[in-house]
Amino acid sequence: MNEIHILEAIENEVEPTMSNLARKLRVTMGTLTTNINRLVEKKYVLRYQEESDRRKVLVKLDASAYPILKEHSKFHNEMIDSLFLDMNLDEDEVLIKSLENISNYFKNKY
Repeated sequence: MNEIHILEAIENEVEPTMSNLARKLRVTMGTLTTNINRLVEKKYVLRYQEESDRRKVLVKLDASAYPILKEHSKFHNEMIDSLFLDMNLDEDEVLIKSLENISNYFKNKY
């Protein structure tokens, strides 16, 4: 499991509990716990229990995680830009349509 994808999942999750994140990432609680422990050690993530229900373990991003997420997003954007750079308009349209289809598939499935 890639740590950056866990950071992205935490950032995008409305209620970032351990169980919600494990479900979203399709990993076991054990796998997620191991990765969250590493992210806590690196001071990218804070883990805490909800006051009203101590069984609920939540995580949130530490301020130090945001520059990493920004850099990762920049990397993705540069990668996409480089794909389009060498393509002509017809190829661009085909790629965009294909990516829309893939995106819709995953939105409907997950």
